[in-house]
This record gives sequence, structure tokens and C-alpha cells, in this order.
Amino acid sequence: MEGFFNGLEQAVKGRNWHASLVMALTLPDICVKASDPERKTSRSRYAAWFEAYVAPTYTRYVGASKDREEVKFLSGKDCYALRCALLHEGSDKTTAHEVREALDEFHFCAPGRLGNSVHMNKSGRALNLMVDTFALDMLAGARTWWATLPSEEQDAARARQITVHSTDSDIQFG
Repeated sequence: MEGFFNGLEQAVKGRNWHASLVMALTLPDICVKASDPERKTSRSRYAAWFEAYVAPTYTRYVGASKDREEVKFLSGKDCYALRCALLHEGSDKTTAHEVREALDEFHFCAPGRLGNSVHMNKSGRALNLMVDTFALDMLAGARTWWATLPSEEQDAARARQITVHSTDSDIQFG
């Protein structure tokens, strides 16, 4: 998993925002499959993983202390709809995805030189997110999930994952 984790960190550090989004939105799929390789990934498994490991970061309590209300800015279903829109259409619009729950579109902003932030700012059925913060939140969720796996499961997952070999090595293929 470290290759995926490091790749996402490098994309964020390099300000490669599209790569950051693709990596961040595919991490739940990779994690779900790594923890149960016999089962196919699905929207419900993706959404459940997101709810367990990332959604708490996107949930806030707003209002006066006696009238505080829980507001979930981003649910697992909406994140899955975003994943589908981005990976299959290159879009941030989720209106064509029936799995969506409360959001129709996303607006991603990159950090600028002034340091302004519009993270978790909702306008109607659109959610504004800072691309770097979102990507790192997804990474933090994946790292938390990975830490919960027993070492035997981690070893098995590593053995099944893609390996990128150096052309400078003596590895023989075939």
C-alpha cells in the first residue's frame, strides 16, 4: 500500500491536482479489495469504507450549543458518485449518478499564494473542497484503515498488489 500512499503524497506535493484526485478517489476501492480479495468492490462497500474512515472528517456540528445539529458535508454515497463521475467522465457533476445522496456537483480549489481556503463550503447541492485537503484526508483514512489490518493481511495484500520494477534491477520477467 505504501506505493499508493507515497504516490498520492507525491502528487499533492507536486501540485498535480488531477492525479491527486484520481489517486484519492481510487484508494477506497483498493483498500476494500485488499481487505477482502474474494469479494468484488461495489458502491456499497466503497461507501461503507468511506463512512468508517473518512466521513467523520466531513461531519460537523453547527449551531448554538443547545441546538447543535450534525451536518455531514460529504457522505460515502456522494463520494462514490464523485468517483464515478471523475473516473468515467472526467467530470465533477454527479447528477447522472443515482447513488448520489445530497450533492449534484463538486468544485475543487487549489491552494493559492494567499492561503485562502474554501474547504467544506456548501452552496445548495454543490460542495467546495480544497483539492489538497481532500486528497490528504482520503490518504489519512487509508493509512488508518491499513493500521487496523493484522500483519498477515497486510502481507497478503502486499503480495497481490502491483509492483513497479526498476529497469536497473536484475529482475527477470517471464
